Amino acid sequence: MILRRVIAHFRKQEWFTVFVETMIVVLGVFLGLQVNNWNEAQTDKRLEKQYLQRLYDDVALSIEDNKSGLAWDEERARTQKLVLNILESGELAEDQRTDFDAGLIYFGYHNTITMRLTTIEELRSTGKMAVIRDLELRNILAQAEANFKYRAAQTDTLTERIRRYREHVDKKFAPVEYDHKLNGPVKLTYDFGQLAANPEFYNMLAQTEFYASLIRRNMANHIERLTSLKDELGDALGNELEERQQ
Repeated sequence: MILRRVIAHFRKQEWFTVFVETMIVVLGVFLGLQVNNWNEAQTDKRLEKQYLQRLYDDVALSIEDNKSGLAWDEERARTQKLVLNILESGELAEDQRTDFDAGLIYFGYHNTITMRLTTIEELRSTGKMAVIRDLELRNILAQAEANFKYRAAQTDTLTERIRRYREHVDKKFAPVEYDHKLNGPVKLTYDFGQLAANPEFYNMLAQTEFYASLIRRNMANHIERLTSLKDELGDALGNELEERQQ
């Protein structure tokens, strides 16, 4: 309607009226674009908060997973050191047998480091990573993911070395009682005198414990990195996080 009037005034050479009505059209288009941009910006902000909350939850759960795994690994470390000390002393007291057997059968067993990457992978695959406006936070996310993959590869390498030692260690004993639970009681049969007198056997266990200790350190460092990332995400969420936690 306005456009037709502008054309009519243009034909009549009513230049002032043409100018005014042209400006009305331009202003209307401009305001329409501004409103549309504002709506898109508000949508992006809401989407950003949703992704930040999901990332925060992923990282918090990853920390819980790894802490639980590390606690189990540290119990393994305790019994592994007990096994080494008993073998070195050459004496196995009856009240030590339960821990010795558990330490021996699970010697070198460990959890792998984990990180829940579902939200990060979704952001990347959908091309929405830029919805997180804080460039530094995006870099921190990328570094955390890269660090996880690097440490996971390290753990895989160490696990393979442990597996090779376990192939020889497992031939020195046999389980006779167990309940199929990793923390459950187990009873083994072996010749303790031969084990204690075998330096090669002791050295294989010592090497295994060394590699397992590197895996535990890897996991502890991973938890520290995840905790730092969780704090950064918490800062980005601000009041929204406080409201969720109340």
